[in-house]
Amino acid sequence: MERSSEWIDRYLGCLIFFREKRAASLPTPAQIRALNEKNGRAVSFDWPPPVRIEALGVFVKYGTRVTVAETQAQIWIREELQGRVPIPEVFGWTRDGRNLRQEEGTCYIGNLHTQPLTDIFFTLNEQVMGPFQGVDAVKQFQDTLGIDVVNPGPVVFTHNDLVACNILVGRNSSNIAAIIDWGQAGWYPAYWEYCKARYINVPDKCFINDYEQEWKQEYLPQIISPVDEVKVWYPFLRFAMPKT
Repeated sequence: MERSSEWIDRYLGCLIFFREKRAASLPTPAQIRALNEKNGRAVSFDWPPPVRIEALGVFVKYGTRVTVAETQAQIWIREELQGRVPIPEVFGWTRDGRNLRQEEGTCYIGNLHTQPLTDIFFTLNEQVMGPFQGVDAVKQFQDTLGIDVVNPGPVVFTHNDLVACNILVGRNSSNIAAIIDWGQAGWYPAYWEYCKARYINVPDKCFINDYEQEWKQEYLPQIISPVDEVKVWYPFLRFAMPKT
């Protein structure tokens, strides 16, 4: 049986991009992100707008929700159908090092190195601080909190306090200078980052009165992909709201 690396080498050698010598190599992830930023497009980390490079004849799709499995499926079906259905040729793919992952064979909800969570929601209740470990870690976590999200997504590293005042921008530009206050960061279900950021407020009355809604409705969805209102946001809200 042909090894995966051999199949990839054979496949890449047949690509029209390299046969026509359009360029020595395909654009890097950093170059693609820079093109989106240069064009002033709103860039979501999860699902940014694709980038089209006319001079090279390429269309680049990227983001945390773009998988290698999708790429391989497109390659396979194109080769199988042999032009009977028009399917774009895949010129290449790569895993961007910016995607943080847990160690191989590990699954847990908790702080770094399987330490208890430091979310302000939990610090007064050791029972829900975890860590929650094992293949059912997400289910343990949700059952303990009473959150009923049927499709919670993968476990991802989460800032967990992504309010406006923790995102610093340059004095004379809109470029992000730093993201600060990582004290509550840890490994959480994928929906947690958006829900937590949408729920909590900046501890400043002037900001709350003048800018809070604008931040949550216009800018937050550009940074983090919104979740389904009924299936995810409402269950989180029922957990987060004070109990009477």
